[in-house]
Amino acid sequence: MGNTSSQPESRIRRRSYEQPLPILPATLSEFKLEDAEEPEVPLEPPIPTQRPAPAASFSPGVYVLLNFASGSALDLSGGDSRSIIGFDCHGRENQQWRFEQFGAGYIIQGIQHGTYLSFEGDLSGGSKIVASKYPVCWKVEVVEHEEKPESEEIVRILWPNDRYAIELQDSSDVPGTPVILGDVLCHEKSQIWRFQKVEGEEVSQCAVPTADPPVSFKETRSETPGTDTVVVSHDGNTTTTTRITTTVTTVTTVYTALFAMIRVAVEIDRSLILLIAATRPGIS
Repeated sequence: MGNTSSQPESRIRRRSYEQPLPILPATLSEFKLEDAEEPEVPLEPPIPTQRPAPAASFSPGVYVLLNFASGSALDLSGGDSRSIIGFDCHGRENQQWRFEQFGAGYIIQGIQHGTYLSFEGDLSGGSKIVASKYPVCWKVEVVEHEEKPESEEIVRILWPNDRYAIELQDSSDVPGTPVILGDVLCHEKSQIWRFQKVEGEEVSQCAVPTADPPVSFKETRSETPGTDTVVVSHDGNTTTTTRITTTVTTVTTVYTALFAMIRVAVEIDRSLILLIAATRPGIS
């Protein structure tokens, strides 16, 4: 009988391990995370602003501007009717400025000649502020300052790019000091102006006239006590005694408009002297 030898065959039996698929929720809202806490994300500190935040709104009108550092008024020079300078406050027309809204900013017009605040030369720090017949637009920003009284409002007048502000040079209180464009500096007092409305109000350091002083006379009278003079005359058998009383009355008349004209003339002379001194360094 034939022996049939059979060798075992190597077979790789593949077993399929079928695992059940997870059952997904119908909606994402069915997911519930237990004992899971969201990590706390630290908040970034607030970024400080370059300038104080505006405190209040500024409205159009006619104003006298007084520098917060020196108290000098923004003045159209009487020497050339073009230069803008700091000068002792008197509140007349060359120190009165009309702010008219123009888009998001203001044009600033002088009351005396109707010219506008502008600048000379290139737009850069140190350029002089001058009066021009062509208007330009300025940004007016109401600001806060630690030295500001609560009852007062102060402003900064900026070129629209926020890089330059109208500044009284060196914060000087010397009459005739130039007003310039200065690089904006936070809390810089020479770039801050107190604004006082003209109509029916007084500027804190000087009265703002609403009209020229009227032509009028003012009389004062004074009297000195009377003096008696006795005159005795003889005519034959008659003696006559005469008593004379003399009273002196002094009348003083003051022409108020004349004094106003003299004061204006003195201010103009001072501006001319300052202009000559600026153009001729040898004159002191």
